[in-house]
Amino acid sequence: MRTLKAGREKRRAWERAHRAKNVEKYRAKCRQYYWANPEKGRTRARAWYAENQEQATRKWREKRLENLEYHSARVRQWNRDNPGHASAYNAKRRHRLLDGRSRGVKAEEWTAIKEYFCDLCAYCLHPLRLERDHVESLDRGGLDEPDNIVPACKSCNCSKGKASLIEWMRRGGRVTRAFLPANVGVVRAA
Repeated sequence: MRTLKAGREKRRAWERAHRAKNVEKYRAKCRQYYWANPEKGRTRARAWYAENQEQATRKWREKRLENLEYHSARVRQWNRDNPGHASAYNAKRRHRLLDGRSRGVKAEEWTAIKEYFCDLCAYCLHPLRLERDHVESLDRGGLDEPDNIVPACKSCNCSKGKASLIEWMRRGGRVTRAFLPANVGVVRAA
């Protein structure tokens, strides 16, 4: 038994050394196999990602932060090269806003909402330039109505993104006492 184990370890050490000497050869072999069997590779990659999603996301974020200028430049260049993509995304968003399920928010209603929150961000209470934030995002079925709109600074709005209020709070988003679901309904009555 001990001899078999020693033999296996010796073989593995030889394989590691051989791979280290012939890196390009092994990479070419792996590429050739992948292109010959693309579905197997995709299935394996999806399975790995499903098991290691947090690790993959963390690694991607770290890599992006290390090379922030490079990634930002790539995104800007891609947007310039693919102008139709941004307009298609905006068209889908407008369609969701105007799909007939919600009536929208009129200018005077938006003014009333901002006045209710004293022209402060509903989340952090900073008097910065305010944007409309959908408490329940449109992507998650929220409506574009006064009940679902609060003023938010760009930082809070971007930080919250498509997340629900509870998910965002769990990630570290701050919600002040001024922002309570019961208080938002008051604006609708006004």
